[in-house]
Amino acid sequence: MYIRAIHWRVPKSALSFADTPLAFMFSYNDLVLLAPLLGIDTIPTMLTTDFIATGVSTDTRTLQSGDLFVALRGETFDAHTLLPQAMERGASCLIVESVPDNIAEKILCLVVPNTLKALAILARYHRERFNIPVIAIAGSAGKTSTKELVASVVSQKYHTLNTEGNFNNQIGVPLTLLRLRKEHQCAVIEIGTNEPGEIEILCTITKPTHGVITNIGKEHLEKLIDLDGVEYEETALFRYLTEHEGCACINCDDERLVRHVVPHSIGYTLHHPTLKLSHIDTMICAMAHINEYGLPQVEAKIESEYSATTISLNVQAPGMSSAYNALAATAVGVALNILPEAIARGVKEYKPQVGHSGYGRLVIEHRQGYTLLNDCYNANPLSMYSAIATLKELPAQGKRIALLGDMRELGTTSFTEHCTLLQTLHDDTSIDHIVVIGKEMARAIEHIQSARIALCAEYAECVASIQPLLHDGAVLLVKGSRGIALEHVIGQLH
Repeated sequence: MYIRAIHWRVPKSALSFADTPLAFMFSYNDLVLLAPLLGIDTIPTMLTTDFIATGVSTDTRTLQSGDLFVALRGETFDAHTLLPQAMERGASCLIVESVPDNIAEKILCLVVPNTLKALAILARYHRERFNIPVIAIAGSAGKTSTKELVASVVSQKYHTLNTEGNFNNQIGVPLTLLRLRKEHQCAVIEIGTNEPGEIEILCTITKPTHGVITNIGKEHLEKLIDLDGVEYEETALFRYLTEHEGCACINCDDERLVRHVVPHSIGYTLHHPTLKLSHIDTMICAMAHINEYGLPQVEAKIESEYSATTISLNVQAPGMSSAYNALAATAVGVALNILPEAIARGVKEYKPQVGHSGYGRLVIEHRQGYTLLNDCYNANPLSMYSAIATLKELPAQGKRIALLGDMRELGTTSFTEHCTLLQTLHDDTSIDHIVVIGKEMARAIEHIQSARIALCAEYAECVASIQPLLHDGAVLLVKGSRGIALEHVIGQLH
């Protein structure tokens, strides 16, 4: 689902919400002000001066009485078919693209050209009521983990709103912003993309004051085409921050990101202990090593023109990629004047968790006889190689085993990327047993013809191949795109 960039200015008269008690979210006056932006030419007679909406919902299952219901349409759903249910649950108003005859006279309906755009307008209007730091997290890999680390650090000082899960698209981001309440002093918002222009759209909705781009890698190449396309799309966040005098936290070890230094940035690096760049006000130069538990230990020097201090970070997520996520969180903490000891505490308090469906993002699970590295939430080439590096960094008394599924949405590069991955694994003898599953993996293995890599067609085959090896301190990595759903294999292992 995709809309073009939205440009509007919220009337100044509406920007007093944070100074008033929370009695409602949208009033008669709010909707009258927003009507031209929503594409409403005539105010309906059913919109009376005593109207209030206490919330906004797009889901009739969770809609609360008094909520304004936005009926979204997508490729496989149409919430216009659920308008009777929204009415039954007590919706105060329906925002729709068309009104069925049997509903028109029963409830206030605002007819708009595009309900997705309407949701964005409501969210942007609500966000403008809050004069608080809003940190946007973008990037090709590690967004959600970085978002959680940033939120853990920021919440040491500020009451923080945080994106739930990975609700990072043109539906999830507005719904997150609409959760802003008077008590919030800061917001950490994950923004994602799968086609050109989406980061720009989400920036216009979110209006970030600070931003992190974790890295630039091959992702969503069906529409972003190549690395240049990914770079241009992701760095829309930095362009927004430049235009609006915001603060960027820059991974200076990413050769593509370092080309987009924003004035008054904060940089961080693990590779360049004395790095200095123009326009970067503060540099965080760090060294890291992996301890006996596979966790990064980071020593960082935070240096600006006027001061310098050091900080030790005990990261509780595995792999060197987690060290970068922790440094991004440190950079945000520095930007928001959080004390070094509070930053360190926030980093240490974050521990990745297994999702409700059994998938994880670099979650270590100690099981009887072996260690599981559950990273099966999603995959692209950058995150895949990072996960494999983490597997090799984890201490193992037994075998190192990798179960890998397809990396999806790579467009015309998919075959090449899967072949390159499998050839790399074939040549790397530090991983003892490799199992792959998925159509793209099957195509690639036919080309590579490696006796070291086992191809499975079903989850049960994966279990049969892996289970006998899970003893004596083995370490198993499970990684693949969301559509492969490798948590079903994890659920069958014992």
